[in-house]
Amino acid sequence: AGNIAQQSAAITLDRQAPTLAWDKAAPTYLTRDNLSLAFLLSDNLSSQLYYLLLDNSSEPPLLTDDEWNQYTSENLTLSLDNLSEGLFTRFLWLKDQAGNLAGPETIQTLIDRTAPNITNFRIDNGSLFTNSQTVSLQWQAFDNTSGTSAYLLTEEPNFPSLSDNWTQHFSESLDNLSFALSSQQDGTKTIFLFLRDNAGNIAQQSAAITLDRQA
Repeated sequence: AGNIAQQSAAITLDRQAPTLAWDKAAPTYLTRDNLSLAFLLSDNLSSQLYYLLLDNSSEPPLLTDDEWNQYTSENLTLSLDNLSEGLFTRFLWLKDQAGNLAGPETIQTLIDRTAPNITNFRIDNGSLFTNSQTVSLQWQAFDNTSGTSAYLLTEEPNFPSLSDNWTQHFSESLDNLSFALSSQQDGTKTIFLFLRDNAGNIAQQSAAITLDRQA
């Protein structure tokens, strides 16, 4: 009868791996329990839909691994509230719909939720009285994770912000730092020491001395 049927099929050949560029990478230090990341995904042909896999290993994963997750967003939030303080490292892998694999992208941050520990903050080596408006300060401190980074000294008890006038100081102790009391009037003077670590956690301690310049 000469009837002819026709049908066609097509497939896209894609041998190029997708790419990931960080828009918001992991910070050096993290004090909170959630790590928020943002990135830009691109692929030459096959993907508007990507697959991400987060792994403890930098070894390439199997393309059939059950841990692959479909992903259309370019934001990723990791919950770290069940993790102890210290260095957090994960490896992020990316594949497109054709199975081309890219990565790993390293996600690394130092989790530090604990403020430094200040010990033995003293005025004039622990003296109770002084006849000078200028005193000497001493303290020791330690920080078990990110290390101390700055101090702030004031006669006001208000808790400072990270944008206040901090003095950079990476040593965990300081001896014989000169401090001028704000008032010449005799009486009890209280000095507040705020110590910050590299992650931004702030510790506070105070010490007092009585200014007496009257014979």
